[in-house]
Amino acid sequence: MKMLIVIPLEVIVAVLAAACLLALLGAHVKPIEPAVAGGAAALAAVVGASPMLRTGGKSLVATVQFALACTVIHMMLTGILAATLVIAGAVSIRGQFVYWLIGSYWISLAVLVWQLRRIIVARAQLAKAQG
Repeated sequence: MKMLIVIPLEVIVAVLAAACLLALLGAHVKPIEPAVAGGAAALAAVVGASPMLRTGGKSLVATVQFALACTVIHMMLTGILAATLVIAGAVSIRGQFVYWLIGSYWISLAVLVWQLRRIIVARAQLAKAQG
């Protein structure tokens, strides 16, 4: 449950730090584009991580399979959200949004995988202790 709070915070802080750094270095950053890309990637990561909450007493193999499903859901949802935002006209495909989305996707994927790894390692240690 903690990961549902940690994932979006880490993604938003990383994207915000990148946007601020680029602005300090003199690059023209439209604030809406990193905000929307970071928000979409963070939302996709949270929704992607939610199947992991259902792995309560399942085996280690089932936990690893759920983790793989989480990353696939994250990838698909990021693409769907990005397409929806472009079609709705919230962001332009010709602007910086695509680049911010790519960066946000990889940041959110890294954070998601780190959280999933933490759960898998804990489940493996529990399985080792039990038998």
